Amino acid sequence: MKFSAAFMGLVFATSLSIACQQEGLNCAPYDGACNLLIGIASTQNLTGSRRMFVSTTTTTGFMSGIANGDGICQTDANTNGLSGTYKAMIANGVGTLRRASLSANTGDGQLDWVLRANTVYYRSDGSTIISTTGSNALLSVPLQNSISSGAGQYWSGMNADWTTGVDSCADSGAEGWTFVGAGAGNGDVGDVSATSTAAIRTTSVACSTGGLFLVCVEQ
Repeated sequence: MKFSAAFMGLVFATSLSIACQQEGLNCAPYDGACNLLIGIASTQNLTGSRRMFVSTTTTTGFMSGIANGDGICQTDANTNGLSGTYKAMIANGVGTLRRASLSANTGDGQLDWVLRANTVYYRSDGSTIISTTGSNALLSVPLQNSISSGAGQYWSGMNADWTTGVDSCADSGAEGWTFVGAGAGNGDVGDVSATSTAAIRTTSVACSTGGLFLVCVEQ
Protein backbone atom coordinates (compact mmCIF):
# COMPACT_ATOMS: atom_id res chain seq x y z
CA MET A 1 0.00 0.00 0.00
CA LYS A 2 1.40 3.40 -0.98
CA PHE A 3 0.92 6.64 0.98
CA SER A 4 1.29 10.18 -0.30
CA ALA A 5 4.09 12.40 0.96
CA ALA A 6 1.52 14.78 2.39
CA PHE A 7 -0.15 11.99 4.35
CA MET A 8 3.16 10.75 5.73
CA GLY A 9 4.07 14.31 6.66
CA LEU A 10 0.83 14.68 8.57
CA VAL A 11 1.46 11.41 10.42
CA PHE A 12 4.98 12.54 11.32
CA ALA A 13 3.82 15.96 12.50
CA THR A 14 1.06 14.48 14.62
CA SER A 15 3.37 11.86 16.14
CA LEU A 16 5.98 14.49 16.96
CA SER A 17 3.44 16.72 18.64
CA ILE A 18 1.99 13.87 20.73
CA ALA A 19 5.45 12.67 21.75
CA CYS A 20 6.48 16.13 22.90
CA GLN A 21 3.35 16.55 24.96
CA GLN A 22 3.63 13.10 26.55
CA GLU A 23 7.22 13.76 27.59
CA GLY A 24 6.38 17.23 28.89
CA LEU A 25 8.84 18.81 26.48
CA ASN A 26 8.79 22.25 24.89
CA CYS A 27 7.23 21.72 21.45
CA ALA A 28 7.57 25.34 20.32
CA PRO A 29 10.71 24.74 18.19
CA TYR A 30 8.76 22.20 16.14
CA ASP A 31 5.52 24.14 15.73
CA GLY A 32 6.52 25.77 12.45
CA ALA A 33 7.46 22.49 10.81
CA CYS A 34 4.36 20.76 12.13
CA ASN A 35 2.06 23.50 10.90
CA LEU A 36 3.73 23.49 7.49
CA LEU A 37 3.29 19.75 7.10
CA ILE A 38 -0.31 19.89 8.29
CA GLY A 39 -0.99 22.71 5.85
CA ILE A 40 0.45 20.73 2.96
CA ALA A 41 -1.67 17.74 3.88
CA SER A 42 -4.84 19.80 4.10
CA THR A 43 -4.49 20.91 0.49
CA GLN A 44 -5.13 17.32 -0.55
CA ASN A 45 -8.83 18.02 0.10
CA LEU A 46 -8.92 20.43 -2.85
CA THR A 47 -10.40 19.06 -6.05
CA GLY A 48 -8.59 21.36 -8.46
CA SER A 49 -8.49 24.89 -9.77
CA ARG A 50 -10.58 27.05 -12.07
CA ARG A 51 -10.36 30.54 -13.54
CA MET A 52 -12.57 33.60 -13.19
CA PHE A 53 -12.50 36.79 -15.21
CA VAL A 54 -14.47 39.98 -15.71
CA SER A 55 -16.21 40.13 -19.07
CA THR A 56 -14.94 42.57 -21.66
CA THR A 57 -18.52 42.86 -22.89
CA THR A 58 -20.73 45.15 -20.81
CA THR A 59 -24.50 45.01 -20.53
CA THR A 60 -27.51 46.55 -18.89
CA GLY A 61 -29.64 44.44 -16.59
CA PHE A 62 -31.79 43.61 -19.63
CA MET A 63 -29.57 40.78 -20.80
CA SER A 64 -32.37 38.47 -21.98
CA GLY A 65 -31.94 36.13 -19.02
CA ILE A 66 -29.03 34.33 -17.39
CA ALA A 67 -28.61 31.99 -20.36
CA ASN A 68 -27.63 34.99 -22.45
CA GLY A 69 -25.34 36.12 -19.63
CA ASP A 70 -23.64 32.73 -19.86
CA GLY A 71 -23.37 33.26 -23.60
CA ILE A 72 -21.61 36.59 -23.08
CA CYS A 73 -19.09 34.88 -20.81
CA GLN A 74 -18.45 32.03 -23.23
CA THR A 75 -17.98 34.38 -26.17
CA ASP A 76 -15.55 36.56 -24.22
CA ALA A 77 -13.63 33.48 -23.04
CA ASN A 78 -13.30 32.22 -26.60
CA THR A 79 -12.24 35.66 -27.83
CA ASN A 80 -9.55 35.86 -25.16
CA GLY A 81 -8.21 32.39 -25.91
CA LEU A 82 -9.51 30.72 -22.75
CA SER A 83 -10.50 27.09 -23.20
CA GLY A 84 -13.36 25.44 -21.37
CA THR A 85 -16.94 26.34 -20.52
CA TYR A 86 -17.74 29.58 -18.73
CA LYS A 87 -20.89 30.80 -17.00
CA ALA A 88 -21.88 34.05 -15.32
CA MET A 89 -21.70 34.31 -11.53
CA ILE A 90 -25.17 35.79 -11.21
CA ALA A 91 -28.15 34.72 -9.13
CA ASN A 92 -31.70 34.64 -10.40
CA GLY A 93 -34.73 34.08 -8.21
CA VAL A 94 -37.43 34.37 -10.87
CA GLY A 95 -38.00 31.92 -13.73
CA THR A 96 -34.83 29.99 -14.54
CA LEU A 97 -33.29 29.76 -11.09
CA ARG A 98 -29.62 30.10 -10.27
CA ARG A 99 -28.94 30.12 -6.57
CA ALA A 100 -25.81 30.24 -4.44
CA SER A 101 -27.43 29.88 -1.03
CA LEU A 102 -30.84 29.84 0.64
CA SER A 103 -29.44 30.75 4.04
CA ALA A 104 -26.73 33.28 4.76
CA ASN A 105 -23.23 32.04 3.89
CA THR A 106 -24.11 28.33 4.01
CA GLY A 107 -24.41 27.21 0.38
CA ASP A 108 -27.63 25.29 1.02
CA GLY A 109 -30.24 24.83 -1.70
CA GLN A 110 -27.90 25.60 -4.59
CA LEU A 111 -29.38 25.48 -8.08
CA ASP A 112 -27.34 25.67 -11.29
CA TRP A 113 -24.58 27.27 -9.21
CA VAL A 114 -21.35 28.10 -11.03
CA LEU A 115 -18.73 27.56 -8.31
CA ARG A 116 -17.33 24.18 -7.32
CA ALA A 117 -16.62 22.97 -3.81
CA ASN A 118 -13.03 22.80 -2.52
CA THR A 119 -11.57 24.58 -5.53
CA VAL A 120 -8.95 27.30 -5.94
CA TYR A 121 -10.12 30.14 -8.19
CA TYR A 122 -7.56 32.15 -10.14
CA ARG A 123 -7.76 35.21 -12.33
CA SER A 124 -7.44 34.47 -16.03
CA ASP A 125 -3.65 34.84 -15.74
CA GLY A 126 -3.67 31.46 -13.99
CA SER A 127 -1.34 32.64 -11.21
CA THR A 128 -3.23 35.21 -9.11
CA ILE A 129 -5.43 33.45 -6.56
CA ILE A 130 -8.79 35.12 -5.97
CA SER A 131 -10.10 32.77 -3.30
CA THR A 132 -10.75 29.15 -2.44
CA THR A 133 -14.14 27.57 -1.94
CA GLY A 134 -14.96 25.27 0.93
CA SER A 135 -17.37 22.35 0.91
CA ASN A 136 -20.20 24.91 0.53
CA ALA A 137 -18.99 25.98 -2.94
CA LEU A 138 -18.78 29.62 -1.87
CA LEU A 139 -15.68 31.79 -2.08
CA SER A 140 -13.97 32.49 1.23
CA VAL A 141 -14.35 36.18 2.11
CA PRO A 142 -12.32 38.32 2.45
CA LEU A 143 -10.90 37.29 -0.89
CA GLN A 144 -7.17 36.73 -1.17
CA ASN A 145 -7.14 39.06 -4.18
CA SER A 146 -9.90 40.99 -5.90
CA ILE A 147 -11.64 39.43 -8.88
CA SER A 148 -9.97 41.98 -11.14
CA SER A 149 -7.08 44.42 -10.89
CA GLY A 150 -9.32 46.99 -12.54
CA ALA A 151 -12.37 48.81 -11.23
CA GLY A 152 -16.02 48.35 -12.04
CA GLN A 153 -19.32 46.83 -11.04
CA TYR A 154 -20.90 43.61 -12.25
CA TRP A 155 -24.42 42.23 -12.13
CA SER A 156 -24.52 39.70 -9.28
CA GLY A 157 -28.17 39.38 -8.23
CA MET A 158 -27.01 38.49 -4.72
CA ASN A 159 -26.92 39.89 -1.24
CA ALA A 160 -23.55 40.19 0.49
CA ASP A 161 -24.20 36.85 2.25
CA TRP A 162 -24.66 34.91 -1.02
CA THR A 163 -28.45 34.70 -0.74
CA THR A 164 -30.46 35.74 -3.78
CA GLY A 165 -31.30 39.43 -3.81
CA VAL A 166 -34.72 40.91 -4.47
CA ASP A 167 -33.41 43.08 -7.30
CA SER A 168 -32.96 41.00 -10.45
CA CYS A 169 -34.46 43.17 -13.19
CA ALA A 170 -37.61 41.06 -13.42
CA ASP A 171 -41.23 42.04 -13.94
CA SER A 172 -43.69 40.40 -11.56
CA GLY A 173 -43.65 36.66 -12.34
CA ALA A 174 -41.41 37.12 -15.37
CA GLU A 175 -37.93 35.80 -16.07
CA GLY A 176 -35.15 37.57 -14.19
CA TRP A 177 -32.72 39.81 -16.03
CA THR A 178 -35.14 40.39 -18.89
CA PHE A 179 -37.62 43.12 -17.90
CA VAL A 180 -37.46 46.19 -20.12
CA GLY A 181 -40.76 47.84 -19.23
CA ALA A 182 -41.34 51.26 -17.75
CA GLY A 183 -39.92 51.59 -14.25
CA ALA A 184 -38.04 48.34 -14.69
CA GLY A 185 -36.53 48.43 -11.23
CA ASN A 186 -33.06 47.65 -9.98
CA GLY A 187 -30.45 44.91 -10.04
CA ASP A 188 -27.95 43.94 -7.35
CA VAL A 189 -24.32 44.52 -8.26
CA GLY A 190 -20.90 43.63 -6.85
CA ASP A 191 -17.54 45.40 -7.02
CA VAL A 192 -14.83 43.59 -9.00
CA SER A 193 -12.05 45.50 -7.20
CA ALA A 194 -13.23 44.62 -3.67
CA THR A 195 -11.99 41.84 -1.42
CA SER A 196 -14.70 42.29 1.23
CA THR A 197 -18.34 41.21 0.93
CA ALA A 198 -18.71 44.16 -1.47
CA ALA A 199 -17.26 41.75 -4.04
CA ILE A 200 -20.58 39.92 -3.85
CA ARG A 201 -22.93 42.84 -3.36
CA THR A 202 -22.23 46.51 -2.86
CA THR A 203 -25.48 48.20 -3.95
CA SER A 204 -28.31 48.01 -6.45
CA VAL A 205 -28.61 50.14 -9.56
CA ALA A 206 -31.27 50.80 -12.17
CA CYS A 207 -31.61 47.94 -14.63
CA SER A 208 -31.19 50.39 -17.48
CA THR A 209 -27.67 51.22 -16.29
CA GLY A 210 -25.16 50.43 -19.00
CA GLY A 211 -21.46 49.68 -18.81
CA LEU A 212 -21.69 46.94 -16.17
CA PHE A 213 -19.78 43.70 -16.43
CA LEU A 214 -20.38 40.03 -15.70
CA VAL A 215 -18.06 37.83 -13.66
CA CYS A 216 -17.37 34.71 -15.68
CA VAL A 217 -16.43 31.40 -14.05
CA GLU A 218 -14.82 28.34 -15.61
CA GLN A 219 -16.92 25.21 -15.14
